[in-house]
This record gives sequence, C-alpha cells and structure tokens, in this order.
Amino acid sequence: MIPELVLVTAWSVTGWSAVSLAGLNRDHRVIAILIAPLIGLAITTVTGGLTLAIGVDGQVEVIAAVVIAVSVAAAFRTPPGRRIDCTLGVAASMGIAGTVAAAVRLIASPILTFDSYKFIKLGRTLESNDLPISSASLADYPIVGLEIQAFGRALGAEFVIAAPATAGLLGIVGAGSFIVQAVNGRVQLSATSIAATLVSGTVLALSSYMLRLQFSLLNSHLVVAGLLSVGAAAALATANTESHRHMVPVSAMALSALAMTRAEGPLVVALVMIALVADQELPRRTWRQLGTMGVLPAAVWYWRLATAGASGDILSPTRSAFMIGVLAAPVAVLAIPQLDFIRRWLVPIAFGALTCAISGLAVAEPEGFGTSAATTAGNLLTTGSWGAVWWLLVPAIAMGIMTGPTLEREDSWLLILLGFGGLVMILGGIRDFPFRAGFGDSGNRMMIHIVPLAFLFVIVKTLVASRRRSIPI
Repeated sequence: MIPELVLVTAWSVTGWSAVSLAGLNRDHRVIAILIAPLIGLAITTVTGGLTLAIGVDGQVEVIAAVVIAVSVAAAFRTPPGRRIDCTLGVAASMGIAGTVAAAVRLIASPILTFDSYKFIKLGRTLESNDLPISSASLADYPIVGLEIQAFGRALGAEFVIAAPATAGLLGIVGAGSFIVQAVNGRVQLSATSIAATLVSGTVLALSSYMLRLQFSLLNSHLVVAGLLSVGAAAALATANTESHRHMVPVSAMALSALAMTRAEGPLVVALVMIALVADQELPRRTWRQLGTMGVLPAAVWYWRLATAGASGDILSPTRSAFMIGVLAAPVAVLAIPQLDFIRRWLVPIAFGALTCAISGLAVAEPEGFGTSAATTAGNLLTTGSWGAVWWLLVPAIAMGIMTGPTLEREDSWLLILLGFGGLVMILGGIRDFPFRAGFGDSGNRMMIHIVPLAFLFVIVKTLVASRRRSIPI
C-alpha cells in the first residue's frame, strides 16, 4: 500500500507543477487537481523512455531529478499571491489520489495474467538498468507499464496496480469535466440533466465486468484510456477560449506518453493531432507545443528503437520509422504556412485514407480481415465480457449522429471514435493471426481505450438535447 501512495503522491506533485506551468490551474482548478496524477505519470514515462533511449543509467534517479526540477520551476513561476492557492491545489490532488488509490487497493483483488508477469519481470530488469534499447521486449510491451513496475520495485513493492488505475480514472473524469464545462459555457446545461446523465453512465459502466476488471488487472489499459481522454480534450472542446489554449500543452503531454505507451499509440495520436490541427481557430504558434511536447519525445523513442534494431512481434525497425512519419505529418501541416489550405480538408482526408485502407484489406486479406472483424463484433456484443455497454452505446452513438443538435467539433468526435474503430479493424486485418473470441483478446482489450470518449460523446449529445435547442455548440 505505501509504495502505491508514494507513487500517486509523486505523480500529483509533478503533474500539478506541469499544469500550473501551462496555466490550466488558473481557469480550471478542480480539473487540474483531477488530471495532475496522470500528467505526472505521463512526464515520468516520457522521461524514463528518453533516458533509456539515450543510454543513461539510473532510470529512477533521472526521473526523480526531473520531478524535482519541474516542481521547483513551478514554484518559482508562481506569483507570491497565488502560492497558497497552489499549495492547497497540490495538497487536494495528493489527497484525492491517495484516497482513491487506497480504496482501489482495498476493494479490488489483484489479477495477474501472462502479460502482467512480463510487466513485473521487465520492470525489475529496467530498474536494475539491465534492459537495453535493442531489446525485443521494448518492441512488444508498453514502456509505461515497465516504468511503473520499475518504480514500484525501487520502492519495495512486488507489483503496482492501484496507483496507475487511480491516475487513469482521475484523468478520464478530469477530461470529461473539461469538455462538459466547455459545452456548458455555450449552452448553459441544467445541473439536474448533468447529474442524471452522469449517474446513468456511471451505473452502466460499473455493470460491465470488462470495465470493472481494469481496477484489478495489472496492465496499462486504464492508463491508456486516461491518456487518450486527456489528450483528446483540447481537440473536442472549442478553441476560442484562453482556457482551451492552456489545455493544449497539457493534452500534448498526454499524447506524447500515449504515443510511447502502445505500439498502435502513434496511429491513435495522429487521429487526435489531425482533429487539433484541423481546428481553424487553433493558433499557428501552437505547433511548437504540439511538436516539442506531443511529437518530439515519441519521435526520439521510435528513432532509437529503429536504429538499435529492436524488433519483436509488433514493432520492427521499419515500423518504428513509419511511426515517426505518422506522428510528424499533422504537425508539419500546422507548422508550414504553405500547407494551411489543407487544414480544412484534413478530417475528410483522414476518413478517406482509413476507408481505402479498410477496403484494400478486405479485398487483399478477406479471410483474416473478415474473421477479425466478426470476432471483434462478437466480443463487444457477447463474448468479450462487456455486458450491455456496446448494446447501448452503438445505437446511442448512431442516434446522436443522425439527430441534432450538431456539435461544433462533431467532425473531430467522429474522427476519433470511428477512426479508432477503423484502426482496430486494420490492425486485425494485418496480424499474422486474426483476433480471437474472449475478453482477453487484444482487439477486445483495445476497445477499453476508447470507451470513455464514446460514453462522453453520448453524454454531451444527451445534455445538449435536454436543452431542446437545435443550435451548434
């Protein structure tokens, strides 16, 4: 229990310092409090990955030094009149995260799978500085899971589950709150409708064994879901407010960690980046934040994997190099003035590329593609332990798309939601072996990452419809 609490405390301090430097705490103090642990985890993940990439020994020591540096920088940048408020904010973040982590640890019984044991073993190897950048394990297992277990080992824990689950959960709640508040600022939603919708969604989520399992399972899915939710927050809220501009660097931090966390992470991050860059109200100077925080660390990581020859069942040097291009392309459109005319067409181009890829796979690999697609549908509806989640979400999303009112950023919502589903289909089609039936299938588990945003889309649509106004928001 103590190592878990130490981790969420350290992540809270680091994350609060980072969001304070971004200015988010001035506009959305409660949201900053909630997402601070996840941003702290993202910073430590990126730092650990870069430390490993450049060949510096002492993972734990380097990350600790970065944590201290970020905290000191935030302290010096905070005006004297706001230091008490910032102290109370970081204390609240630590208290909330510690309470949730303790509750998760006491209520949820740990569940370890084959991958869980690999996380533990590789985390110990990483903590002892015996994991080279050329290891095939780094091409197959997410660095965030290894970093978490390495820190747990350094603190004397056999393994860590509650701390990352807490960071992921609070990140999802914070990102959802940010988006709902952005909507509320335009439409003035009623407190009753907000409460009723959130309670209904929470009850539906808790009724699913697949979702409840994430608080007990030693894996990275809940963390990835949190990173995707926070990373997409800036793309799904309106861009014409100062608070939104403060969210952009925070989202970029989450996206950078997401890109390094999963092998398909850069593809998902590219969808979010396209949604951001396609926003005509996003200032061009923002490309520096997206490039330096959201793309550069992950590009360095994949470049080192490629040059070191790290190759496994998932990544190879060629695929790692491809990921760099995928990450850089959307930011390049924003950075190069001559490409500004493309911004308004980015979302249709992305949809067209996904459609062509899916159609091509269906023709070239009809058996494998068809088997994976049918198996994934069966997992979501029957064999994947989701309960009624997708039986209700899919019709609700379809109804939300077909009926008004239309959201101002609805094209971004659809790109991320439908694009994620398209990526899962593509990944299933190019695998050596198709997806399999059962909750443990990788395609089935990947859907955990997008389900919070799917819930949020339905919630936002329902809340706006409750106002009985057919106006854009």
